[in-house]
Amino acid sequence: VQAALRALPGVREVTRADDRWVLQSDRDSRGAVASLAAEKGWLILELIPRPATLESLFLEVVHEEGA
Repeated sequence: VQAALRALPGVREVTRADDRWVLQSDRDSRGAVASLAAEKGWLILELIPRPATLESLFLEVVHEEGA
């Protein structure tokens, strides 16, 4: 599952949190995730977009500059 989700366009990171998968993406990946799930026969209970916060954007910039 993780490898297939990571291969979607724009997906930067995939992590598992309890019983869900969390994607960090450069774009709205819900359509691509839904298509992949239908192709693989996976059950999706919900897809929730989480907009970037000012703090998350700051941390991303700081992380990129330190790399």
